[in-house]
Amino acid sequence: MYIRKKGLKIVLIAFLMGYLVIGFVIIPRWNDKVLLSTGGVTTRKAAREFVNDLKRSEKEKFKSELLSNKHLSKLNLYIENKKIDFNGKVFNYNNRYYIPLDDITKYLKINMDKEDSNLTLSGEGYQCDINLEKSYWRIKGNRRELRGDWISREDKVYLSLADIVDILNLNASFDSKKEEVRCFKSKKESFILNDTQGTLTKKKTALIRIEDVTAGSIYLKDDSMEKLRAMGDLLYDEGSAYHIAWIPRYVNPEKSEDNDLTRDTSFLNSEFLYTLDYLINRGAMVGLHGYTHQYGNEESIIGSEFQEKNKLSREEEVRRVEAAIKNAIALNIPYKFFETPHYRSSARFQTVLENYFDYVYEPCIGVWNKKIHISDRNKATKYVPAPLGYVEDRNVQDMINKIKDDKSKELKSFFYHPGKEFDDIVLKREGNGYPYYEYKDTSMLKTMIKELNKDGYKLRYITN
Repeated sequence: MYIRKKGLKIVLIAFLMGYLVIGFVIIPRWNDKVLLSTGGVTTRKAAREFVNDLKRSEKEKFKSELLSNKHLSKLNLYIENKKIDFNGKVFNYNNRYYIPLDDITKYLKINMDKEDSNLTLSGEGYQCDINLEKSYWRIKGNRRELRGDWISREDKVYLSLADIVDILNLNASFDSKKEEVRCFKSKKESFILNDTQGTLTKKKTALIRIEDVTAGSIYLKDDSMEKLRAMGDLLYDEGSAYHIAWIPRYVNPEKSEDNDLTRDTSFLNSEFLYTLDYLINRGAMVGLHGYTHQYGNEESIIGSEFQEKNKLSREEEVRRVEAAIKNAIALNIPYKFFETPHYRSSARFQTVLENYFDYVYEPCIGVWNKKIHISDRNKATKYVPAPLGYVEDRNVQDMINKIKDDKSKELKSFFYHPGKEFDDIVLKREGNGYPYYEYKDTSMLKTMIKELNKDGYKLRYITN
């Protein structure tokens, strides 16, 4: 009897130890893979394959669909106040206008020579080389990727409006009420000739993230988008790297608003995407700030989709992450990071993110790092915090004090809601309609950049 009880005791102890090993060591690792395999990818390698497949399919879809009648569009485009009568057709694909390049170059008296997939544009004191096969354009050795795609049909090359405006150094303004775009020859030299953002210096590193940018709320207005572009000009001209936390789909159930740029074609949405393209060409590094930044009856920006109280399954979390990625790829928006809305995340959700992203722009759950932290799980994903927080109300002095605190060992990283800057940007027009703006020296963004420079800091990218 004693031997039987002793044997039973040994069996129970062995069972308990096995249970603990399986429960705390094996299952968490195995569970990640099994759950992900039902609603997403299982490894970082599989995630890359998922993204590459999406890119290939979107490119094929663009080439086969762009010039179809369902994408035919109307664009009231004026250059120096003269309306352009397009000899070719105008198309709108995923809220990018595509127009025949030669219709614009002929009006501006710019020569266009084409040899295979290479274009050379030339005029008085101007030359631009465009490599269609590799999708970039270059002026005096300075290069930019094409923001839209391109297509050639019946001896006409179609490029996106954003690309044409930047390549030809035009200054564009949008009027959504009249649904027209007015372009003027810019009075400034091409922005591409003033690229100092990649310049490495011995200055200390600081990071800024422009928060909650989306095609909705206060941002889907002509004035707001023009002011966003002015903010991009300021940061670019200062040689400051900056990040944009973009919400791909804006939802406001109370007002029955659900705006998805890959689905809902409109003049305002086209202007919003033009604005994103404008900012990217001027140094913005874009990241995904959730998918809708809301859940249930919440409004985007205010709500939060991944917080634990929503009780999303792993499959639902994956579907939302992948939907955000699909949206970015369909719109050709290069994304570099993910930021969970309001940082309301969980360790489980962050393990999902690590499969898809090299950079997560938030603290690592459980570590609560105030400096950059490399994941202990995959030894690759970097968690980048913003320990200085954000500018509350208009209390810029509080942020300046944090920046000046040399005793703090925290990363000088903070985020800023662009709507706070709009009152300091005054939009103006000359007599002929030429658009320009006055940017007040007292603006909070200007003040913070000035203080950072004074204290020996340079705004850089998280990838630096």
